[in-house]
Amino acid sequence: MYKNLVVAVKNKIAEVTITRPNHGNDISTDVLTELADCFDNLERNIDVAVVILTGEGSRFFGKGAHIPELANIDSATAGKEQSARGQATFNKIADLSKPVIAAVNGFAMGGSCELALACHIRIADADKAKFSFPEITLGIIPGYGGTQRLTRLVGTGNALELMLTGAIIDAKRAQEMGLVNSTAASSNLLSKCKKMAKMIANMDPSAVKGVLKAVGGSLSMTPAEGQKLEAELFGELVISDAAKKRLQPKLL
Repeated sequence: MYKNLVVAVKNKIAEVTITRPNHGNDISTDVLTELADCFDNLERNIDVAVVILTGEGSRFFGKGAHIPELANIDSATAGKEQSARGQATFNKIADLSKPVIAAVNGFAMGGSCELALACHIRIADADKAKFSFPEITLGIIPGYGGTQRLTRLVGTGNALELMLTGAIIDAKRAQEMGLVNSTAASSNLLSKCKKMAKMIANMDPSAVKGVLKAVGGSLSMTPAEGQKLEAELFGELVISDAAKKRLQPKLL
């Protein structure tokens, strides 16, 4: 049981909802703590194959960090610790051995946009989803991994444009940039996420884990190192019982 999250598991799909609508589903330190614990539990839960992450209500996926907490930071050391806490939590999501799909149902601002970036796949409400990194207007920078993930995802120019201007972009522009995978109508957003999640949940979990590990490794490896990891994972999987069964020729 969590104060700021609701977690529901059905048919190997976990739905995690941030439930702070009176605060725009913002990310307080308590939310970071609960998210870290939640994703540790999801990693261990053998009944979960895919995770969908969203925010309560129809206005905010998340409003960003809890501003009063940031305002009370009184030293560079404390600020660095807060950034490291957010990075560590979001890394748990990015490094999860099960795919995490962000259902971006409204505004995803600042730290909440960084949260969406930590997910493996992002599907946005075509009309209500908006994305921004307004930290520059507050005299700070994204601190929960956003400068790194956004740049890798959309390229240096697009990342600098968003982070230096604090501009708000809609779902269409976000998709054009590559920030989101696809969009859906409000009434269809969760069902589209669940449809994709169900498709992934029906795959062999070891193969899914292998894809995540190989793709994740590519972000910090040279191409040669990445190909070596790919070959090792392929070698382990191709001799598995699941692969042997699925590789058998279909009888007509």
